Amino acid sequence: MAARPEITKKYARENAGAAKKERGRMLDELVGVSGWSRANGPAADRRGDQTSRPGPGGGPQASSGHLMVLSAALKVLIQVWTVLGEPCGKYLAPIMEASLAQLEGFGELDQVAARLSEPVRAQLAAMSPATIERMLRPTKAARYPAAKSATRPSAALRSSIGVRQAMDEMDGPRASSRSTLWPTGGTASRVSTRGR
Repeated sequence: MAARPEITKKYARENAGAAKKERGRMLDELVGVSGWSRANGPAADRRGDQTSRPGPGGGPQASSGHLMVLSAALKVLIQVWTVLGEPCGKYLAPIMEASLAQLEGFGELDQVAARLSEPVRAQLAAMSPATIERMLRPTKAARYPAAKSATRPSAALRSSIGVRQAMDEMDGPRASSRSTLWPTGGTASRVSTRGR
């Protein structure tokens, strides 16, 4: 379908000043010619003369340099997060710049020093708490897998444990309390007696 970009460009130019009914007719033609759905037609129409495909989320596709910066930022982020005691993103985001400077000064980031460039620093400083949490999610899942119990209580065990209802009579001694006046000034106090 090498002709799709040319068709899309043509429809984008025609669609710019057309009335609503005319745009609907042109969309039907575009869907018929290109094989797209009606939902994808307007999106392709809006992209118009763009020849490159958008990246995830409809934005521009990430360049390989940007991906390298993200990869390096992730490695540095994991090291910073580990050294600082694994705080959540909400606490880590505001102190990221100061922490990078201090940890680098104390030599705590020597393992990732080759990755710590200015674009990586800028990327880390600009990260929101949600982005930090999203980037650290696989690391957290690997370090702290969900605990699984090796034993499960059987039905016989559950049925042998009695559950007391509110109106059940209690067996054995129980606590009771009553008010008593003491001769020391006439103040009333509560005296608890067990088993009486």
